[in-house]
Amino acid sequence: SQYRLAVGYAYGLGVKKDEVSALSWLRKAANNGQKRAQKSLAQAYEEGRLGLTPDPNQAKYWYDKANSGS
Repeated sequence: SQYRLAVGYAYGLGVKKDEVSALSWLRKAANNGQKRAQKSLAQAYEEGRLGLTPDPNQAKYWYDKANSGS
């Protein structure tokens, strides 16, 4: 549900669009092991979305975490 809330804030679905809140909920979901959230966070770092500065190291970290068993 944290990931869904992040998506809602990112795209303004059911709530006012808010990138700060979207990133906050996305991080929570990713840190709790939600694979789709980890991939989305990796993409955000890769593409510089949600107010993030592109960071290939962080993108790789989250892609690796999403593709691992943990």
